[in-house]
Amino acid sequence: MRIPYEPTDRRTLFRSTFGQWMENAMERAEKRVVTKRYQRPPGALPEVGFLAACTRCGLCAEPCPPKAIRLATSEGGFAAGTPYIDSNIQPCTVCPDMPCVKACPTGALTLPSEGWTGYRLATLELIPERCVTFKGQTCRVCADCLPGREPQRSRWMRTAIRSSRPEGCVGCGVCVRACITSPSSFQLDSTGGLMADLPYRVEKPWGYELVWARTDRYVGKILHVKAGHVLSLQYHNLKDETMHVLKGELVLRTRPGATLESRPF
Repeated sequence: MRIPYEPTDRRTLFRSTFGQWMENAMERAEKRVVTKRYQRPPGALPEVGFLAACTRCGLCAEPCPPKAIRLATSEGGFAAGTPYIDSNIQPCTVCPDMPCVKACPTGALTLPSEGWTGYRLATLELIPERCVTFKGQTCRVCADCLPGREPQRSRWMRTAIRSSRPEGCVGCGVCVRACITSPSSFQLDSTGGLMADLPYRVEKPWGYELVWARTDRYVGKILHVKAGHVLSLQYHNLKDETMHVLKGELVLRTRPGATLESRPF
């Protein structure tokens, strides 16, 4: 008996055949094998599987309207000739039908079952210390530049203050390039959620953070704050956070109501 198979649902076939454990194993192997990270076009398999499935044909780059898809040079080693996106040069403009994915003949790029809904090219982070909105200057550049209809943009990002919320963000990088500050107030993690080997250090204007654990449910960090420096005030509808002071003194300021409260630790 021949089982009908739809090529565009290759990711579903991959998971149903080999199981989720195989994809997880590939992602773990990726951290050891891949030496340079690229922001891949939408629908890319985990990096190790992507490198194996991609034939370096370049067909995915041809239908890309903004010509955002580039091909890695020989410096990319095993990744040479594979497609990637450099948001600083030309970000993805989030084509609704993903023509680049449809052009892929091997399944290295596969259409997500829900399209862009719930899908991310990369993870976006706002650096408040650089953003002019946090300094009292009105700026809508990041909100106005986003691809999609105005109602869609307004729901997710009316001002840069809302940029730190992930709802609706696909990690296209358009706001990274459009930001008026230098360096940009936005930082794009082009690994598509896969981070460097733990632990890793992230430099901040107030010091640095050492990330020692990261999953899709939580992040564990050690924050080193320079004496006399402060972290920016942030707004959260809901956040579950546990803190322990290892050394020094910390003053935590929160505003559960109309009054700003300070608590020393």
